Amino acid sequence: MIAVSIFYSGGIQWSIPILIFFFSASLITKKNRNTASDKNSKQKIFMRDHYQVIANGGVGGILALIYSLTNYEFLYYYFLASLSVVCSDTWSTEIGTDTNWNTYNILNFRRVEKGFSGGISLPGSLAGLLGSVIISVSGFLLIEFNLKFFVIIIMSGILGNVLDSIFGAAVQVKYNCPECRKIVEVKNHCDVQTVYNNGIRFIDNNAVNLIASISGILFFILFQKLF
Repeated sequence: MIAVSIFYSGGIQWSIPILIFFFSASLITKKNRNTASDKNSKQKIFMRDHYQVIANGGVGGILALIYSLTNYEFLYYYFLASLSVVCSDTWSTEIGTDTNWNTYNILNFRRVEKGFSGGISLPGSLAGLLGSVIISVSGFLLIEFNLKFFVIIIMSGILGNVLDSIFGAAVQVKYNCPECRKIVEVKNHCDVQTVYNNGIRFIDNNAVNLIASISGILFFILFQKLF
């Protein structure tokens, strides 16, 4: 539905990047659904299937709608920067949880479980970089190539992804599961009520992703002025 809205508002130029994001996220998530073994990774995959993909595309939908009303060209680059963060985060999470590499808390670099919000790994970080590059490439398929904006979109995506991890580790609400004794992100886990552990109660994973996607726009504006 978001992709259809973006098509009618921005045309094929806007549609290609969002479709690449949705299709790639769906393919990676489908693969991980079949291979995930630990509950935390499965939980992350479920959340991305039903909530996060739609929530992350919402910012792009709003920008496309505003563009249809104003024809302000820079909104397209803001759209790409926001989508670059979204794709970078999605690829980092899905590919990072599908490897045997260790995952570390971005704040203290202590080892954490795969799927932990705020956790980073080498494969996940490289995948995030690739996700940002792909969105930036797709954004210039039908318009004149601009090296400066191309690089800024990638940088915005990477930094937005890093910010997502920092917020995920520092402020996102987390709970203790009495059954499996693990830190999780939902109020029910292992069919039991979880207990509040830390973080801001109204800042869940969706809120963190929304903040990160908006930050991509802010990073783009900042880098545009600096360079």
